[in-house]
Amino acid sequence: MRDRNNPSDVSSLYDTYGRFYKHLPQDKIVNLSDIDAVIGTKGKGTKTLKLAVSAMKKLAEINRISHVSEKLQEINVTQTVFANLQSIDLEEFLCWRDKTLGITASLHKNVHMDVRKAWLWVFSVQIVYALRVSEVFAIKNLDKPFIAKDGEVIPSLDSPLNTFNTIVIGEETIAFCLQSRLYFSAISY
Repeated sequence: MRDRNNPSDVSSLYDTYGRFYKHLPQDKIVNLSDIDAVIGTKGKGTKTLKLAVSAMKKLAEINRISHVSEKLQEINVTQTVFANLQSIDLEEFLCWRDKTLGITASLHKNVHMDVRKAWLWVFSVQIVYALRVSEVFAIKNLDKPFIAKDGEVIPSLDSPLNTFNTIVIGEETIAFCLQSRLYFSAISY
């Protein structure tokens, strides 16, 4: 259930529905021509079209307008247009790392180096293991061994016994504090 006092919930509601509903007339009953007008502004094959149609289907469902729902079902929402993804090679990353640590660029005197090192560690793990940030925070053997269901012990990531830098990713993120000994233990530059 969404909470109107929770900024995250409000933002999520707007991103999912509000940004499309705001283009509908507020003083009229929901109808197909107004919905078509909103959907028509979205590019064919885009993710935005898919999201707009989904939001309008929900609106038609809530208002029990079956003929609108049926028409929306006929729209091809297959995404064929994709955004260009950013990429970085190892050399670029190492240059950025050196600037971040103040090796090749001067840093402001108020820089919190511990925070920079902690996030740099997270980004490094993302690059080395090709992980999403949420997966990095779900590493189960970050600072203690992980015992698998079959009893096999997978050493912690900072352990010299973890010679292959094996990681175990759980289903949920865990709250942890990156300690200085872990910053670059899995990565050798």
